[in-house]
Amino acid sequence: MRSLLGWMPVCVVLFAFSLICNNAQASGVFVPAKTVEPVVLDGNLDDKIWQEAIQYDDFITASPDVGLKPAQSTVVQLAYDTTNLYFAIRAFDSEPALIKSALMGWDSLYSGDYVGVYVDALNDSHGAWCFVANAHGSQGDCLVGPSGDMDVAPDNTWQTAAMRDSLGYTVEMAIPLRSLRFPEGQKVQMGIGFERHISRRTEYSYYPEYRPYRGTIPSQLAQAEYDGLQWERTWELLPSIVHTERTTRQGDELVRQDDISGTQIGLTSKTGITPTMTLDLAINPDFSQIEADAGQVDLNLRSLVFYPEKRPFFQEGSDYFKVAATSASGFASVVHTRQIIDPLVGLRVTGKAGPKNAVGIIYAEDEAPGILDDSGKRAIFGIARYQRQIGDESYFGGIYSRRDYRGRENQVAGVDGVWRVSQSNSLQANCLISSTNETGISNTNRAHHVAGSWLYRTRTNFVRIRTHDISKNFDLDTGFMLRDGNSYFQPSVRRFFYPESFIQKIRVGYWSYIMKDKYEDSTESWHNFFVWFDMPRSSTVGFYKFFGNEVFGGGDFDADGFYATGRSQVTKTLGLSVGYRSEGEPRFLQENPYQGNQHTSWAGLTFEPGKHIKTELDLRKQTFTRHSDGSQIFDDTLLRFKAILQVTRWFSLRAILDYRETDETGEPLNQKIQGEFLASFNYLPGTVIYAGYGSIYRSGATLSEEMNPQRSSDMLETGRSIFFKASYNWRI
Repeated sequence: MRSLLGWMPVCVVLFAFSLICNNAQASGVFVPAKTVEPVVLDGNLDDKIWQEAIQYDDFITASPDVGLKPAQSTVVQLAYDTTNLYFAIRAFDSEPALIKSALMGWDSLYSGDYVGVYVDALNDSHGAWCFVANAHGSQGDCLVGPSGDMDVAPDNTWQTAAMRDSLGYTVEMAIPLRSLRFPEGQKVQMGIGFERHISRRTEYSYYPEYRPYRGTIPSQLAQAEYDGLQWERTWELLPSIVHTERTTRQGDELVRQDDISGTQIGLTSKTGITPTMTLDLAINPDFSQIEADAGQVDLNLRSLVFYPEKRPFFQEGSDYFKVAATSASGFASVVHTRQIIDPLVGLRVTGKAGPKNAVGIIYAEDEAPGILDDSGKRAIFGIARYQRQIGDESYFGGIYSRRDYRGRENQVAGVDGVWRVSQSNSLQANCLISSTNETGISNTNRAHHVAGSWLYRTRTNFVRIRTHDISKNFDLDTGFMLRDGNSYFQPSVRRFFYPESFIQKIRVGYWSYIMKDKYEDSTESWHNFFVWFDMPRSSTVGFYKFFGNEVFGGGDFDADGFYATGRSQVTKTLGLSVGYRSEGEPRFLQENPYQGNQHTSWAGLTFEPGKHIKTELDLRKQTFTRHSDGSQIFDDTLLRFKAILQVTRWFSLRAILDYRETDETGEPLNQKIQGEFLASFNYLPGTVIYAGYGSIYRSGATLSEEMNPQRSSDMLETGRSIFFKASYNWRI
């Protein structure tokens, strides 16, 4: 507790300075044109309003270098009526045949050419929606949070149309006011900005000018004033039906799994409590995810693999629950909603209470809180979040989370904050307390987590220092923890060079960490030197050399190694990526861990022969050898093939084939083949139809002992599934 109290004056000082700090960095003003006739979305830009609206074309690059005139011109216009915000974008291109664009599913277009619009409807510089479209009218969107992170998981409802011609391509967008949160008033101010990506040049340009080292995109948008926008309370009802048939092998037969097969009917609703706050309710919601998590090499891991949230109910508004200064801490997320496995009911409230107060609440009752648990008990989740926004990129906040299940009650509470000190300097900090009570254990387990970071960034320099202290036995049942019980210090330095040659940017740097492991009562460290070369066609090549040690199981193990990687969009249709990593690492065994050498190699190929077809092939191989005698402990190979036929913007067919082969000392050769097929109709977010089929074949050690031992070396089908889902987003 003494170390905890020592941080409190720091938090108070940061908060006090934040009260007088307001680093407004937005520049420029847009004048949108008001129309009484709805814009016809066809990509032609021939509506009367586009002949009258002001044109803006002063785009400036932000990557690979900052502050330059782009290679191609871009012209944008703004308009609005009583129901929509409209945007028109003319993307000129002197080589239109080289534009990388295709029909793609939602959020699948970011590797190609595209244009985008940022809308900070709350005009608080703490977040914005980004709406993106390519030359074929394919759509994507994301939420930009207070820290500048872009989350592509949430999806909004909006329309677009595009057209290609000899001058390049054009895009029209219509953003319904019902899809935005904005304060009421006769004059409504919003932050607006535009982006363009040219893939073959690895070029990102913006209007108004965006300089990454001066802060986030939302803090550098221009002001647009809209007259007479009226907020209308909207109800969204999303009924869904999901039917699943799953079978697993028992002996020589595939037997239906009655506990997870059947039909599930659910209802999710969304409504605006106020113009700036949204309530989501769900009863027996559909929490399925359409694509299985990609395979991971997991034979020698110190901690579990972190998988991101993919379920729609939890995706929107997830940025409200992120805690400052956790990126280098012992956990990946303070709130990780994948801990809620199969909720019977769910509730979420997110939004603004007044111009400066952001709130978030999650409540859920989980019917499947434990794997292979048949107790019938539910886990109760409760999460509350508050932020007081101070200045464009500063806030002071608090968070509380609780999970109750089978006599175990875990609570975590704390404060956090971000302070943008100047254009180049920012600070982050958090202080969390964990408390756990369990039936039959008289003592309450209390532990703390304290962390802070400082970032200095300019066009040519990057310096960051992170530090944290985590108690032993820090429980975080609503989050995802990687490693507790340590004190940690991490400096990082980078220098950027911009040669006027084929190499567009060179990044040279060093980062390291020094950590005191409280369980082992030992110190480990890691020192990493690296150089990256950025080139056209989204091409990068990087080299790392690192030195260090890792403590585990009472031993001190060598962790020296090197790492090389590269990727390139070789042509408009072909992309390649390769990498290799060799390092010393302990064999993570609970008893008698030993020094080993781990070698990991990977390669990926993306081929898009036309605007409708995309294929991906990924290979990953990892071997582990005992250092003392060079004997091989395991050889693990993962191969994934994925093919997508995008018939229209809304209808697609997808096939995935995964193959895994594991050769581990003392075990039979283990093979697994998993195939998935999915037909998708995704008209708008929430209005979807999916039909899928999957099958798993295995051989070797993964087969159940119940199976005929004479057949353990054969490839046997061990599981099969049929999946159907339909939902409709009904806006009232």
